Amino acid sequence: MKNKIIILLVLSFLTIQHLYSQNVPGYQGKKLWVEYNPSIALLTNNIDLYHMQAISIHYVLSRNASLGLLFEYNNANFAGIYDVFFRESYKFKEDNIALGLRLNLYANSNRGSLAPVGIYNIIDLKYGLANIKLEGLDEQIDTKGSYVEFGWGMGERFILKDRIVLNFFFVIGGNILFDNDIEEGFSELYTSGGVGIGFLLK
Repeated sequence: MKNKIIILLVLSFLTIQHLYSQNVPGYQGKKLWVEYNPSIALLTNNIDLYHMQAISIHYVLSRNASLGLLFEYNNANFAGIYDVFFRESYKFKEDNIALGLRLNLYANSNRGSLAPVGIYNIIDLKYGLANIKLEGLDEQIDTKGSYVEFGWGMGERFILKDRIVLNFFFVIGGNILFDNDIEEGFSELYTSGGVGIGFLLK
């Protein structure tokens, strides 16, 4: 099942890219670029921070849209005290990898936005694998699971020297975790933001 989802995401990107490969303006004729986007995510149900790293390849679909295939790694590693009187503590570690599609919808071209340059909206769909370890809280958990993640956000891209891509963005998202020993359907909400860099290829 996991392999089928990954194959489906990759094939969806390649199929859509092929269908829109003709008569697309791009930036000076360049329609394909790669990006590295590091970011910090804050979970909304607590104050935990996740460090996120994403590498993606994008293709311009039209004057106002582009589609990206992204590979993401994020992790969290923190400790806390849940019983001050008895000094009971816990340690939590989570490592996640995900593959997904990122659709960017650009603002009206009359306002200076023309894919891949300018202000855009973000729509994310990801499938990932999670590795979670928890020590304390009267239990010890070491489990793996899978999750589906959705996100919405906004960003702005700039092109420097006709080749370098500079990207500012934020995303509000959530995921649902399956096939784990913690809680079936366990979910998290987060807000993330970052600055990325990339290169136009062709």
